[in-house]
Amino acid sequence: MPKVVKRKQLRGTVHKRPKDKNK
Repeated sequence: MPKVVKRKQLRGTVHKRPKDKNK
């Protein structure tokens, strides 16, 4: 499930690109 892995990485980049969180 690559999608789950991406979600974990987004957590560390939330303040860098909040737009990714919506993805």
